[in-house]
Amino acid sequence: SFKFFKESSYTMRTFLQIRCFAFGLSVSVIFAPTELKVKARVKTLNVTWHPSPNHTLVSGYKLSYREMEADMKSSRERSLHTIRLRKKARSHLLTGLVADRQYEVRVWAFNKHTDGAAAVWKGRTEREDHRGSNPHIPHPPPLPPSSIQAAANSSTSIWLRWEKPRFSNVRIINYTVRCSPTGTSNTSLVSYHTSSAQEILIGGLKPFTQYELAVQSNGVDVGGPFSSTVEESTLPDRPSTPPEELQLNALNSSSVLVSWRPPLEANGIISSYKVLYSCNLSDPEHMWNSLSQDGSITSVKVHTLSAGTRYYFKVGASTEVGSGPSSPVKDVQTPHPKYEVDIHALTGIIIGVCLGLMCILLCICFSFRKSKSRYADSASNKCHRSC
Repeated sequence: SFKFFKESSYTMRTFLQIRCFAFGLSVSVIFAPTELKVKARVKTLNVTWHPSPNHTLVSGYKLSYREMEADMKSSRERSLHTIRLRKKARSHLLTGLVADRQYEVRVWAFNKHTDGAAAVWKGRTEREDHRGSNPHIPHPPPLPPSSIQAAANSSTSIWLRWEKPRFSNVRIINYTVRCSPTGTSNTSLVSYHTSSAQEILIGGLKPFTQYELAVQSNGVDVGGPFSSTVEESTLPDRPSTPPEELQLNALNSSSVLVSWRPPLEANGIISSYKVLYSCNLSDPEHMWNSLSQDGSITSVKVHTLSAGTRYYFKVGASTEVGSGPSSPVKDVQTPHPKYEVDIHALTGIIIGVCLGLMCILLCICFSFRKSKSRYADSASNKCHRSC
């Protein structure tokens, strides 16, 4: 069946290449993994494969399996189980299966844009061997590992270490590690990793995210239960996305209110924001004016701007690790100044002028009366002398 699939996969790959070339499409097609092999045992399937030919486009692998009905003509099928694996995975042990049953196994690569073509295997698990009066006694499942310790290695990786089960009479061939974001119910976010050692570096994780990890011991034909979970968070990193929803509002001819929302992928606690603005879009960034704002505040008023001028703004966020990308540039124009009459000030001026005029009039009247009195006294003195 694998030979048939290999030929079919090659035909499909050629067909997709021809179609994409003929129609000028820029779609990146992820090809199926090669050399898919499955070693069937009584209750396990050991699945191995080689990476996809264009593995540089791959973010990881997905493996699905399901039990088929004995009557292959029937359309009824058992539930489908899908497992998400890391990019470097080349094998996976399926345990807890039923003896002498038909199974279908699919393995395909994926990235954040699309899923690739699948390599398919169909086969049957082995029968349980009953010889005379001494039936085959299956191996008991191994106990889970103990003393599991997790430690953040970087913003995208976690070291996980453990010890062998303290009491076990089963030979352990490898371990399976289950990793998922804490509290998630989305099975597509659960990944499985295989290690023959008692430690593993799990990569490809999200920065500043808490993960749940558990380890399973695998024997020759059987896998044991998973251990209790441990939790560990990846280290913070600089923001991978810019602040969102940048808004500009001209308050008057010399000030603008700038507001925004935090980055979608902050990758840590935002320590500060940096607002850059300039009236010349072609200026290099180091020549733009800048304002810093605390990471808990998402708005700032920019003052002392020129009236009737177009300004360009952008905002960037920073964590303790470093600065992230800046938002797209937006512009706003400050209005020309409006000369508005201040009623209170005008009233004060009018009252002051009136009081001043009244004082002047009073002074004139007082001066006039005084000069008139002096003239009368002078005339009276002349009259007495003549007599």
